[in-house]
Amino acid sequence: SHTPIGAVEQYRLDLEVAGDLTIAPGGAVSVTGCGFANGYGPGKSIASGYGASHGGHGAGNVAADLGNGAYGSIHTPTNAGSGGSGSPYYSRSGGGIVRLRVSGILHNDGVVDADAFDWDYYTGAGGSLWITAGAVEGIGVFRANGGAVTGYTPGAGGRIALTVTNAGATVGAFQGAFEARGGALGSSYRDRIAGAGTIYLRNADQAWNEGTLLID
Repeated sequence: SHTPIGAVEQYRLDLEVAGDLTIAPGGAVSVTGCGFANGYGPGKSIASGYGASHGGHGAGNVAADLGNGAYGSIHTPTNAGSGGSGSPYYSRSGGGIVRLRVSGILHNDGVVDADAFDWDYYTGAGGSLWITAGAVEGIGVFRANGGAVTGYTPGAGGRIALTVTNAGATVGAFQGAFEARGGALGSSYRDRIAGAGTIYLRNADQAWNEGTLLID
């Protein structure tokens, strides 16, 4: 993990592995809630009553309003998720930042995540996972989801980018899941939906702009 960012984007998890990296079932590389605190970040809510943005738009307190806009890079995401609105200070923090470089095989049967914190209302946005590996395999999950709500108005999804570099390697060898979803809805005002973030997947034989972009 890394130190929670709070108001200024100054911390991140930057890990370089010379060789293979295995994340076992039940294991995790997690920066959940380590992004901007509530009320901070480029996609912060403009007033109390908005979910935060990052890879997509946070939900607005009025059904037709999508709140502050998306920001960051599809190909090389390096930003934290913005915070939602309300108090206490850290309750609606966005997701943090992971930069992971693995020269060999990244085998993920666990979780790599940059999720925002879940809360009752007005949650933060998912953070960033930027991953480069020789190859990737496993049945785990890579995740940068917005904070779920029990009430209404969740934050947006974050950004994930994964590139494999070994000759002939493909992202399709990984049998797990990728998620950059807007925060799950609660029990009321279910039309206040947060936008999905971005997931960019690139095989070894593809140029930087030839990968697959998923928004789901």
